Amino acid sequence: MERELKKAEVMKQTGEADERTQIIFDTTPIACCMFDKDFNLLDCNQETIKRFDLPDKQAFIERFFELSPEYQPCGRTSRELTIEQINKTLLEGYNRFEWMHQTLSGEPMPCEVTQVRVKYRDENVVASYNRDLREHKALLDKIQNENERYKAMAWWYESILDAIPFLVTAQDLDKNCTFINEYAEASFGKKRDEIVGKQCSNLDLSICDTRNCAIECAKRGRMRTHFMHKNESYQVDTKLLKDFDGNTTGYIEVIQDITKMEYLAKQQAEAEAASNAKTSFLSVMSHEMRTPMNAIIGMAAIGKNTADLERKNYALKKIEDASTHLLGIINDVLDMSKIEANKLELSYVSFDLRKIVQKVISFLQFSIEEKRIQFSLNMDENTPSFLIGDDQRLKQIIINLLSNAVKFTHEDGSITLGVFLANKEGKICELRFEVTDSGIGISPDQHDKIFHAFEQAESGITRKFGGTGLGLVITKRLIELMGGRIWVESELGKGSKFIFTIKMLSDIKDYFPQSDVGDKDGIPVDGVRGEFKGKKLLIVEDMEINREILISLLDGTGLDIDTAENGKEALGMVMAYPEEYDLVFMDMQMPEMDGLEATKRIRAFEKQNNEKTGVKSIPIIAMTANVFQEDIEKCHAAGMNDHIGKPLDITKVLEKLRQYL
Repeated sequence: MERELKKAEVMKQTGEADERTQIIFDTTPIACCMFDKDFNLLDCNQETIKRFDLPDKQAFIERFFELSPEYQPCGRTSRELTIEQINKTLLEGYNRFEWMHQTLSGEPMPCEVTQVRVKYRDENVVASYNRDLREHKALLDKIQNENERYKAMAWWYESILDAIPFLVTAQDLDKNCTFINEYAEASFGKKRDEIVGKQCSNLDLSICDTRNCAIECAKRGRMRTHFMHKNESYQVDTKLLKDFDGNTTGYIEVIQDITKMEYLAKQQAEAEAASNAKTSFLSVMSHEMRTPMNAIIGMAAIGKNTADLERKNYALKKIEDASTHLLGIINDVLDMSKIEANKLELSYVSFDLRKIVQKVISFLQFSIEEKRIQFSLNMDENTPSFLIGDDQRLKQIIINLLSNAVKFTHEDGSITLGVFLANKEGKICELRFEVTDSGIGISPDQHDKIFHAFEQAESGITRKFGGTGLGLVITKRLIELMGGRIWVESELGKGSKFIFTIKMLSDIKDYFPQSDVGDKDGIPVDGVRGEFKGKKLLIVEDMEINREILISLLDGTGLDIDTAENGKEALGMVMAYPEEYDLVFMDMQMPEMDGLEATKRIRAFEKQNNEKTGVKSIPIIAMTANVFQEDIEKCHAAGMNDHIGKPLDITKVLEKLRQYL
């Protein structure tokens, strides 16, 4: 009896334990089921029924294989793989794997399955625990999608930074490089993987380890800096890199090569300054040209309306002075045009230096005496007399400097012209000229400015003393063409000393007979009266006043003179009387047919006619206001023998007549 009672008690306790186990089994929030060794499904808990939306356990047992797709993601059948996984668990005792279930409606249900081998009724069975991974997978997919999006954005931003035509670098707080773009790679000659993760000093920039480093400056609040690298100028703009919480994590630098920008800015500033200077120059030039023109027009009216011979001569003298002044301005403008076009050239002749200096002094004698200036000449006795060079340009240089000295020196002041032999190597002489005055002087900061086009030392100089501001520019260029240089020593209020050097050839006797060296300037017409008797000259000029002037100037020379108003008329006269004319003075610009075309046709006619008659070609000399080298070359190309510039200088006209008649 007692034994029976104990047995009943044990059975009761066992039943209670089984009940408790079943309660735990059914309330576990993980789907659980059990398989025997023959792969039969023995049992499942309530979570399993609930997860697959089934009415009861029997439905789960009967429809188990319907709750998995026919094939798993690996490509094998679900039935085959189920048996394999159970066998593995029975063999190894433990197994974990991912499994694709599905609801009865076909909705995929990824799960994680953990299987454990257990004893049930003295036999090995498999307890299978199934965790739903749908939320987990969805979260992983979301994270992966975000990662892909961030990767795409990172690639996109990196592509943008690589496309920027500036150098971009990023650094952490310890100055380790975290990024450089392709432009920076090319500029610094370093690959990204050579720099990233290393100190910025690996870029080999001298600025990296100094207080002027962009990051050091950024720490002090200075977000824009500049530095030099391989003779190029760079500008750095630095920005702070921050995380989502606003904490500084590093720096990004946008580095721009501003070498060309600085050069262009400088060029623009210089161009604007030049434009402003030219505008000012045009204003000054207008005044400078109108002043002598006003004198010419006014004095012409006075001379025309007076019967008093003395007053008429006075008016003519003023017209002559004003015309000479106006011609000097025009010559300066033409010289300046040649300088800007790089067409200013020298003409080499033999000359006597001492006579050139004396002519300059004679030219300025009246102005010097008018201001009671004490003038002295200091000429080194070692200076050679006879030289080969451009005597007219040398005269122009000395006149420019002495004229300025006279202009800016007060009455009763002093001016000294010094001429010295600075050096001699073989036949090459280096001469040094000094023009010293006691005038208003020039401040040191203006010493370079006065040699720039359209500039004078102070803006008030133009208003007070006049002038175009071209003289010293032309002078400087002429001196440089002569192999020398010019500079000034001066202080404001203490006078000035202009010094220049030039190089010329000496020992002229080795090159030309001494008899050829002489003074050919200032030959009066009276000295050649009747000299060209029996010679016939054709003047081709469309302006009646110019024809009249030239005929008047040549009156008394004995020349027989015909005139033509254009090239077409001149061509007809030459073709009608090919042996009539000994010389032709041909204007360049005329209506109907210009001088170049007329000359070409005359030469073509002569070539055809001379083969029959043997008559020589007529010398043709261009009379032109176009005195640039290319204009002279056009004259020669057309068949002209020589040229003479307008306004006509009677001395040069006579020289050409002697040369060709």
